[in-house]
Amino acid sequence: MSQKLKRLRDDALTTVNSHTKEQHGGLLKKAVIIAFIVLVAVISLIVLIPPAPKEITLLTGTAGSSDHELGVSLAGYLEEDGLHFILKTTSGARQKLQMLASGAENTVAFLPVSMEKTLADSTDTSRLVSLGSVSYQPLWLFYRNELQIQSIPDLRGYAVALGNEDSVVGHVSRFLLDVNDITGQVKSNTLKNANPAVIARALQDGKIDAAFAVGQPSSGYINALLSDENITFLSFERADAYLALNKAISTHRVPEGVFDLANNIPSRDMMLLGITTNLVTLDSFYPTTVPVLLKAISKIDVQS
Repeated sequence: MSQKLKRLRDDALTTVNSHTKEQHGGLLKKAVIIAFIVLVAVISLIVLIPPAPKEITLLTGTAGSSDHELGVSLAGYLEEDGLHFILKTTSGARQKLQMLASGAENTVAFLPVSMEKTLADSTDTSRLVSLGSVSYQPLWLFYRNELQIQSIPDLRGYAVALGNEDSVVGHVSRFLLDVNDITGQVKSNTLKNANPAVIARALQDGKIDAAFAVGQPSSGYINALLSDENITFLSFERADAYLALNKAISTHRVPEGVFDLANNIPSRDMMLLGITTNLVTLDSFYPTTVPVLLKAISKIDVQS
């Protein structure tokens, strides 16, 4: 091979090797940049997005209340899914809403739709969000059947358990007294801090004349009152008017005998009021935990 050809070959190889090194260097540089970007993204996710909580606090009402019973059932189903639930009792809906509004993280609460509107002027509720409706809770007015009570105004002069002012039952019962203009004409201080079972027993023993209550017919204290032949409950004949005045209230017709066909309870068609309970939390609640909660709630609905 001539010296000239050899020189041309060597120059060509040098050029090829130079281009190859440049390409390899460029690819390596790109790989380093991509790896750096991925690393920054991963670190950002770790820092900015906290891990899903393994433990959640559920705010309920007093022990024995309807939403406390619901919380016990919900906690049982969530434990099956590996999510630990801490039940924390409160004085009622007002305290629960205020605790959430103060910034309680990883916390949910059962709240009626009306309470947020009630406290809107005194408490910042802008960060509160509803995860959906949990259950419908009937509102009852039980009274001793020897009394002539056919409507809310007939409660004048009687000793009536209205419930704690911070509770759902206390909130709605006082609304009913207000719109009927009999606030102050009812002896409402009796047993106001007692739990539902104690109030039910006081009514059965004749220590009070009537009592408002919220809960499903299957609840122990509600079932006990429905089964007591000396106790009856009011049919809210002006239910539509109450609904028109307070959109948080719903109305429901109860067919004759639906609670106990053998004993025909109730003995006629009745009208009940009701409150829809929502599951409420902060807008920072971890999103992937929501389906777990809703799944557990659906199991409760199936069983109830």
